[in-house]
Amino acid sequence: MTDEADTATPAQQAGSRNSDGTFARGHSGNPAGTPKGRVSFRAIARRLLAEAIEEGGKTAAEAVVEGWLADALAGDKDARKLLIEQIDGKAVAAIEMSGPDGVPLEVDLRRLGADDLATLERILGPR
Repeated sequence: MTDEADTATPAQQAGSRNSDGTFARGHSGNPAGTPKGRVSFRAIARRLLAEAIEEGGKTAAEAVVEGWLADALAGDKDARKLLIEQIDGKAVAAIEMSGPDGVPLEVDLRRLGADDLATLERILGPR
């Protein structure tokens, strides 16, 4: 006869997980959490980029952008792309969903199972 405590994981033994392995309500998977006072990489980078550097009193961010601009003007395609993405954001890729020869896709709802139809009704509302 096996004891349930022998087969339970340490987290389950501590009572933080349900029988299905999910965390119990109000219990974290990381009880220690992020240490107090820890600063994110993003926060550090933003702070350093905002600080003035020796050259002419410009910020580090200004110096970085000037470098990208110089590289872009010198023909560096990656620098051009980076500058454009930083200004306008990344281009959104259009995806066309069609059948052979561009014909619209057809869905035969009669071939869907009861579970699929129930899911569609939950999403789209009743027929």
